[in-house]
Amino acid sequence: MTRFLKMLFAFSSPLNNHAGYRSDIDGLRAVAVGLVVGFHAFPNYFPGGFIGVDIFFVISGYLISSIIFTQLEANRFSFFDFYAKRINRIFPALIAVLISCILLSKIYFFQNEVTSFNHSLIAAVAFIANIFFYGEAGYFDSAAETKPLLHLWSLGVEEQFYIIWPILLIILWKFRTMRPWILATLIVFSISVNLLLVKTHQSAAFYLPISRFWELLLGSSLAYITLNKPQLFNRDLNQHHRWLIQNITALVGFLLIILSLKLLNRFSAFPGWWALLPVTAAILIIAAGKDAWLNRLFLSNPVVVFIGVISYPIYLWHWPLLAFLEIEMGQTSKEIRVMAVLVSILLAWLTYLLIERPIRFNIQSPLKSAYISIALVGVGIYGFLDNRYTNVDVDEKNVFVSYFTDYAKNNDLKHAHRYECSLTDVNGIVKTNLTPTCFESTTKQSLFIWGDSHAQHLNYGISKLLPKNISILQVATFGCAPSVNFRKSGVKSSCDASNQLALDKIKNAKPDIVLLAQRENHELNDWNELIETLKAAGVKNILILGPVPQWHQFLYRYYARHYWDTKPRRINTNLKQSVFKTDNEMKMLYGASKGVTYISLIDRLCNTEGCLVYLGDNIETGLETFDYGHLSLSASEFLSKEALGPIILADLKNSL
Repeated sequence: MTRFLKMLFAFSSPLNNHAGYRSDIDGLRAVAVGLVVGFHAFPNYFPGGFIGVDIFFVISGYLISSIIFTQLEANRFSFFDFYAKRINRIFPALIAVLISCILLSKIYFFQNEVTSFNHSLIAAVAFIANIFFYGEAGYFDSAAETKPLLHLWSLGVEEQFYIIWPILLIILWKFRTMRPWILATLIVFSISVNLLLVKTHQSAAFYLPISRFWELLLGSSLAYITLNKPQLFNRDLNQHHRWLIQNITALVGFLLIILSLKLLNRFSAFPGWWALLPVTAAILIIAAGKDAWLNRLFLSNPVVVFIGVISYPIYLWHWPLLAFLEIEMGQTSKEIRVMAVLVSILLAWLTYLLIERPIRFNIQSPLKSAYISIALVGVGIYGFLDNRYTNVDVDEKNVFVSYFTDYAKNNDLKHAHRYECSLTDVNGIVKTNLTPTCFESTTKQSLFIWGDSHAQHLNYGISKLLPKNISILQVATFGCAPSVNFRKSGVKSSCDASNQLALDKIKNAKPDIVLLAQRENHELNDWNELIETLKAAGVKNILILGPVPQWHQFLYRYYARHYWDTKPRRINTNLKQSVFKTDNEMKMLYGASKGVTYISLIDRLCNTEGCLVYLGDNIETGLETFDYGHLSLSASEFLSKEALGPIILADLKNSL
């Protein structure tokens, strides 16, 4: 097998013969793409796998800047040659993937989804996908898993960097003694922006180039040091000491990657300080050199190097395959995801062999990069024209799907859910304070809603249920389950602040009832500590709401595709089984508990025939949820009346 891969690699890559080639860096590319693919395909096994992108940024900064620095020193740097090589390297595989996604979108998307896809297509062609998806990063935006081009955000960051970086270096090269200081200033500035934004606007910190450039700049700094201060890596040490330092450096780098995988997950305040772990890891591994033991035996292994050589097309192909599987099937089995990963590797190899390699190395034409650029622009023009001349609302089914695409805006959820009572806005920007009406009671009796967006969606129904002489108070922040266990490592600081605020306001307001709700994983929350804290604050009635039924694929989309003709009122497919497990555990733990009432919403919405899809006769207004699990307005009103009403009204009566 190893001999076969050696032959395959030798045939596939003409790069391993040029001077200065480091097979271990291709191996590090393989590690990076493996982490990203693992995170996307198997998030439970690779919860921090998104750090692969940060490793890619460092590698890119190191390799590309090494080329630029060398050419600048020799006074032979050419903007035309630089960008032509970038075009020849990046565009061909990208065009193949974009065209494939266009074809699949016509098969699997509803018309309004095609429109949204075309917008992302245009952004990808313009290399501003990161800015586009940042603009779409609202809490109720369509699921990330159904956006086939979402992964191109990182390509946008990288290309934006390489539009600016060569120009800046031309200027820097005139000031030799100032170069390190200016480079250090740029790094500090970008890191500072990252640290500031991750606290107040995490989506911006994640997607915007200014808060990500420092990762590429650190790779560039390593390249600069390697070329201009080689004595730092080649000190007058005996062979044993040099070998020891190289191996310790590489080992620490690998340990930092393992540590990142252990500590980080999708709830981490990333990038922030956390991004220093994978970035430092990549720098150490590269700095250790090709002769370090781990670099030589693992990263330079032919199998690993082969994956590294085709890592770019693997990255391009894997996410669209997983996304379209999610779009068509909803929940996919582990076996199907394994097959998708294997297919992406096969497609990547074929892309490299039949598209990348021939175009880069076999076709010799001064107009090659121009033709490739025209082809990519043509893909973008297609997206524009397709949107302009396509009628979105072509039939009843597409009208139905289109209605739910803008459900939050069309139904004014800003007021129905009381967004003003969330410490972060719908785009994740942290507020300095909340409106006093969120927590100041104006009546004798009050009810306090505390939790995340699954607490927010109860407000509409409860406000319809309760008389005006009962104040409804609320501190419910997007993505923040109620908790009194503050300052958890890696947890968003905005959630700690929100929960501290909620607890303080409860102590001041002394409401008759506190209603606690969260999206999922109720059984993992610190309920006993929370209950004791609330009782100590004088709260007599504590209600814990269980999860609502949640759907792998957005309910409206799944129903339109699979049940539109028969329109059953209940279905038992596409449901997340984890919430049923949570509900059963919570009923056992708190179903008969004194001093706290657990309310199972699943018992109200589901039975042996399945879970309720819609209420009344109008599927559009009566659908149970407008996405994966947030209650529609009609469902909020229904549950408040049928499940919460009798308990809340009885508790209020007993509190008089």
